[in-house]
Formats: sequence, C-alpha cells, structure tokens
Amino acid sequence: MFGTGNPGILRLVKAQVGAQFAWLLPLVGFGLVAAWERKLRLPLTRKQQSLVLWTGWLLTHMIVFSFAQGIFHSYYLTVIGPAIAALAGIGMVALWELYQQRGWRVALLPLALVATTAYEVYLLWSYTAYRNVLAPIVVGSCMVAVAFLLFALLRHQTQRTWTRAAATLGLLALLVSPGLWSASTLLKVGSGGMPSAGPQSAFCNNGWPGMLPQGTTATASSSSTTITTTAKTMHTTTQSQAQNAAGGPGEGLKSNTALISYLQAHQGSTTNLVATVNAGTAESIILATDQPVMALGGFSGSDQILTTAQPAQLVKNNTVRYFLLDSGGMGGPPAAQTTSSSTTTDSTATTTTNQGGAGGPGNAHSMLRQWIKQHATLVPQSAWQGTSTTTTTTTSNRGGPGQNVQLYVYTG
Repeated sequence: MFGTGNPGILRLVKAQVGAQFAWLLPLVGFGLVAAWERKLRLPLTRKQQSLVLWTGWLLTHMIVFSFAQGIFHSYYLTVIGPAIAALAGIGMVALWELYQQRGWRVALLPLALVATTAYEVYLLWSYTAYRNVLAPIVVGSCMVAVAFLLFALLRHQTQRTWTRAAATLGLLALLVSPGLWSASTLLKVGSGGMPSAGPQSAFCNNGWPGMLPQGTTATASSSSTTITTTAKTMHTTTQSQAQNAAGGPGEGLKSNTALISYLQAHQGSTTNLVATVNAGTAESIILATDQPVMALGGFSGSDQILTTAQPAQLVKNNTVRYFLLDSGGMGGPPAAQTTSSSTTTDSTATTTTNQGGAGGPGNAHSMLRQWIKQHATLVPQSAWQGTSTTTTTTTSNRGGPGQNVQLYVYTG
C-alpha cells in the first residue's frame, strides 16, 4: 500500500522502499559484526551503551516496519535515519580498527565497501537516468579504494597513511547517492502531505510522489519534449492527488480569518471551537487558534466516532455546538485513481480517471451528516465568510477535492 511493498522479511531492502533509507545498510551490517566482536561486560562503557542503544533502535523499527499491515507511508522510515547514521559511523571506525590488525577480520572493511556498493547499484538500477551517472561514480571510486586496501593487506602495509585516504574515498563514494536522494527533498516542489526522498518525483505510484511503480523504470527518453511533457503532466496530477489524499493543512480555512473570528466570538463556553469533517481540516483551525477542534470522521474522515444520537448529547454537555461540513460528504478514503498513458516521439498524453467520489465513505457518515443538516441551523455564509479573504473556503477532504463548506449551529 502507498508504494511501500508487501509485508515480509525483505520488504525494507527491496528497491521500492530501500531507496528511502537503506543505502548504507550493508555497511551497517558489517560494522555491527566488527563492533560486536568484543564481548560486552557489565558495567557497560559509554561506547558499548551507544552500541546497544542504536542497535536496539534499528532492529526494533526494522522488524516493525517489515511486517506492518494496513496504512504504511514511506516517510515513516525517517525514524530509522538516526540509527543508520550512528551505526554507519560506529561501524566504519570498528572496521578500520580491525583492518589494522591480523587475521581474517582484516578483510571485513574491503568486503563492506564492495557489498554496500553492489547494494547501492541495485537501488539505482530502477532509475535509469540516474544510474547511468551515479553508478559509474560509486563503483569506480569504491573499486579504487578497495584495490588500494587489498594491496596494502598483501604488502602488510595497512598502517600507511594512504590506506586511510583509500578508506575515506570509499566511504565518500557510498555517500553520493543517499546524499543526492536527501538533497532532492529540498529541491523538488511538493505538497508536503506525502513526503519522500528521491529525485524521481515525476514518477509515482497511485498518486504518491517519490515512489516508483512496481515493475517500472524511470528512463530518460531521447526526446526531451516527451520526458518534459510527461514530468509536468504527472507532477501536476500527483501534487493535486497527494494534497487531497493527505488531507493537507486546509489553506482555504487558514486564510479565512472571518470564519475563525466568527467561531471564537460565538463559541461561548463549549470545549471545542467547532466540529469538522476530518483531522486534515481540523488541524489548520487548531494551528490558527490553539483551541480544541473535533474531527467527526477521525484522521481521514472515514472513522465512525459518532452515532446520530450523540451530537445532541455533545451539545447538551457543552462539548461543541458548531459543525463545519463540506457540501458533498463527510470525507473518506482516497479515491481510486487510474492513469493511462500513450507516448509518441514528441509528446505524451496522460488521462486520469477518478473511480471514486469525494462523498461519504458509508451510510453511517451520510446519516450523521443528514442528521446535522436536519436538526441544526445553517449559518448564512454572509455571517462568517467575510469579504477580506480572496480564497474560497474549502475542506481539506482526504477523500477528494475540497468542497465548499457549510457552517451549522445546533442549540438543542
């Protein structure tokens, strides 16, 4: 789901997900072997405490995310970043220390560089436009580094200064691709609702930016017109889809200061300023007012948290009395999208068909919405829309494009 593969032991190391965080994972693996080479003894030293902390951090999240069911977004993997960075540094130092010694362990450093290089090429392979540039740089630099390290081993000259330079060259080469993937998040334009690392933002899976469709490679066509047109068309489509699906900050609501002022002026002593369709819409009002706001449909607008009998009780308990609804429905899960493309030498035609609607996710939400409309009083837009805002007030519906909203007040 959401371009993050199927649950399983290999989920996080496959190219579809691995490119988000796992570039240095082989180096970390070899580094852990080197770092754990010495047995732990109580009391633990500061270095050993750090090793236990970061190893536990990495393994815990790797296991959880490998077998996570249901909704799983690629940006969740950022939590593994600190552990990868720390263990790569710890591991590189441990590998270098073993390289200076005798025995079979001296080969761990060259092996780590070779294995990590191979894995990075594997991650790059699905992105033709980038592997053609990055793969030669990574492979060439690391092979030069490994050649010097092996030469030093054969000559028993691992203490020489130039071996340190060779190891540094190999490490820097391994940082090129993940560095580019990380920097790309600062350079590409996105909605922020579904962030992901990688320069391939024009290629997506079901509208989620930064993720490559399964079985698809990102290729650079000989026709610049074709790839440019495709990128622009798909970027526009995916940016809109990602904003709707993620239930972004609800820019219309934030810009409508008249609505915020009206709600604050008429809130009275109720606990919640207003009840709205989902967390995506509620969050913008919370950030603007620092006051509690209820999401009738939960996070995505599809959770049934209230029955038709409960709004009256909420008003009676002075919990809430204003309800902000969109004109189409209570929100819901992202609408299914299908994209068909036909490519010629000079242009690309992309057609997007919306197979789902922005309406309510089920009868329960529809009934709740209808109950509010029947028993509450519609507040005229002239009372709260104001004339100072130039942005049409819309809900950030996670199930589809935002709809014009309606404000209701229920007094019992």
